[in-house]
Amino acid sequence: MPTIGDIGQNLDLDIRQGATFGPHLVTIRNPDTSPVNITGWMFRGQIRKTAADATIAASFVSEIVSALNGQFRFWISDEATAAIAAGDNIMSAQSQYVYDFEAQDTAGNVMPLFYGAARVFREVTR
Repeated sequence: MPTIGDIGQNLDLDIRQGATFGPHLVTIRNPDTSPVNITGWMFRGQIRKTAADATIAASFVSEIVSALNGQFRFWISDEATAAIAAGDNIMSAQSQYVYDFEAQDTAGNVMPLFYGAARVFREVTR
């Protein structure tokens, strides 16, 4: 049976606690590969231990770089990644989280862009 829908692109993240994650530059394109005009769009994303968890482990920051060329960038500050709990054992010093990242256009339509696992590795040098 065919499936219709859009859940975004599955993209797992490796984040080191206490380090800036990004910035990562993204270009949103139409099916014909031309850039989408993202003037006035908003972008948002969160990391949580589980999708149903009420506690936000970290939020992404984003900014439009070139609206007419469909370009924006996103990141998480070093202060925000330092606050994410990671594993205690240096040999397996990671904790598993989930995240998603979405865009909202000027008409209020919300579009999923990315989702997946976010592995947070323990900071040693502080």
